Amino acid sequence: MDILLKIGGVIQMGEEDQPTTWMEKIAAHTHDPKEEPWWIDSGASSHMTSHAQYFSNIDDSHNDTIFTADSTPNSIEGKGDIPIRFGMREKKMLGNVLLVPSLTKNLL
Repeated sequence: MDILLKIGGVIQMGEEDQPTTWMEKIAAHTHDPKEEPWWIDSGASSHMTSHAQYFSNIDDSHNDTIFTADSTPNSIEGKGDIPIRFGMREKKMLGNVLLVPSLTKNLL
């Protein structure tokens, strides 16, 4: 399943007049209403989602525990790749994403 990000406007320039990175595009653009947005979290140790259907491939033998900032333990139930599309032409693979079913937000 590809996550299609609909680009509805112009990419904003950064502080140094540089185009935003593709991860910033993921977080900044409007998205399919059926999909959850992605949030850039500088404190996150990995990319994470609770949505197993986003993965193009997943290793469900990757089991561990990850702790949120408030020390809450969360079970990791897999690790894999998620294809991300920007419009119709640009596509990136978000790799090594953790499947954490208890999360309420997708984190980059």
